[in-house]
Amino acid sequence: MRSLPFDLVVSEGTLPDGDGESLFRESLPYLKSAPFIFTVAQAQLDQAVRVTKAGALDYVAKPYDAPVLAQRIREIVEARRAPKAAAPEPRMRSAAMLALGERLTRLASTNVSLLLVGETGSGKRQIGRTFHQLSARNREPFIEIRCGALAGADADRILFGETLARQEHGERTSISGALEKAGAGTLFLHHIEEMPPAVQTKLIQVIDEKKFHRVGDFANDIPFGARLISSSDLASAELKKKISPDLVYRLAVVELRTPPLRNRQEDIELLIHDLLRECAAELGVDLPQVDSEAVSAARLHNWPGNLHELRSRLLRALTLGSGKKIVTADMFPEFEAGEDAKPAIVHLDEARAAAEREQILRTLAASSGRIGEAASRLGISRVTLWTKMKRLGLHQGGEEASPAAEQ
Repeated sequence: MRSLPFDLVVSEGTLPDGDGESLFRESLPYLKSAPFIFTVAQAQLDQAVRVTKAGALDYVAKPYDAPVLAQRIREIVEARRAPKAAAPEPRMRSAAMLALGERLTRLASTNVSLLLVGETGSGKRQIGRTFHQLSARNREPFIEIRCGALAGADADRILFGETLARQEHGERTSISGALEKAGAGTLFLHHIEEMPPAVQTKLIQVIDEKKFHRVGDFANDIPFGARLISSSDLASAELKKKISPDLVYRLAVVELRTPPLRNRQEDIELLIHDLLRECAAELGVDLPQVDSEAVSAARLHNWPGNLHELRSRLLRALTLGSGKKIVTADMFPEFEAGEDAKPAIVHLDEARAAAEREQILRTLAASSGRIGEAASRLGISRVTLWTKMKRLGLHQGGEEASPAAEQ
């Protein structure tokens, strides 16, 4: 599940070495939007309800009609494979994203290797694509590799390609690998902390020598001219404990942190509409409206799963929603009346802090992240603003704000 893409996962509720609910929750960071369907016994219906509320697509109670399930699977897979609109560009209205966008624009004219770090689901892949589009390489390919897939005998073939000899007439057939397909474009390496040591050594050599050869063809070198963008949940200091420091030095010429969704309240509504349009097209359903209270609840939610969680909740709302308009209960079923779960904001102090946090974020966005200007607009000193930002867990461009940030 870490290494391969899936159109759909069908799982038993009870497994020989665990349970389907644990499998679903642990695999979410890797499967992203791949829908889950559970087959459960009557005694497991409570578990099935929990996982569908957490983002699983559906469940089927046993005994079930196999042809009906097979038809349901076909419909889901065909809808997912249908041509989709291009993914929306990351929204950059929040102070954190404006600062990141400014740095990306400045770096786009260079050829430096970029490391994007941040929480799972914070949009590193999308930021990488945006960086590619901003650069002069935007007409060249953007090739992605999951480093967890570079294990075993196929790793070299995936990266370097292969030349095969046909014994009948002495002909040779070549298959391009990712390095060759990238050409003069961009090679995006997902989760570089999962790259095997043997592959790390070979990649260092490619970066240094700017050339490589296909498996089975050691006589002919192929030039390597792509820009490297890498992603990881770990910052470079931690990465050096996981993989070769020499590789980290080469990949992290510039390191940028993608802000988590909880620090991007100004972007939430726009992201909801962008992702909702994408999800509706994927499921083949009409695009619904979103209730303003649902948007407000989303702005107050902490989003531990970041964009993956937002997309999962929207898919669930479209599939199991209550009507033509998405309401709070569709996105956050755990807060429905009668359930034991508590809402995200309970105490007045928490509500006040949330409102203050939102106002600061809005003002920073209007001030393009400049703390001095934002403080002036808010009618407080720069030091007071910095103190409030630190207390509320706000960051400026991925780094903790400080009074000297503007100087």
